[in-house]
Amino acid sequence: MRYLIISDLHANVDAFSAVLARVRRKRFDRIVVLGDLVGYGGAPNRTVDLVRTLAGNPVVIRGNHDKVASGLDAGQDFNATARLAASWTERRLTPANLRYVRELAQGPTILEAGLWICHGSPLDEDQYLLSSFD
Repeated sequence: MRYLIISDLHANVDAFSAVLARVRRKRFDRIVVLGDLVGYGGAPNRTVDLVRTLAGNPVVIRGNHDKVASGLDAGQDFNATARLAASWTERRLTPANLRYVRELAQGPTILEAGLWICHGSPLDEDQYLLSSFD
């Protein structure tokens, strides 16, 4: 099974488009998006629209920035810049894209036997893994 694994897009539609162009002729059995579609970057709607149009029924789970930018979490653990970006994003997402981001599945999610996907850690989507011990 060949997977295209994408994560932490953070509304950077230019970088995301470059990745999609680079892999356009490659074959994947499944596309997996590990969250943080939005946050920081200036093109949240275009980025979410691209994710929504990915071929082959991709598996998409939410990240901590998706959760805060869609109003599911206040972002009390975010630094000031991340909170500001999430607030800005929430005000700019179209109603349909806000609903899409808000309804993203929480990980971990079982992709197939023995393969789980998550954003953050398998125990907490908000947990940063900063060392090999983590």
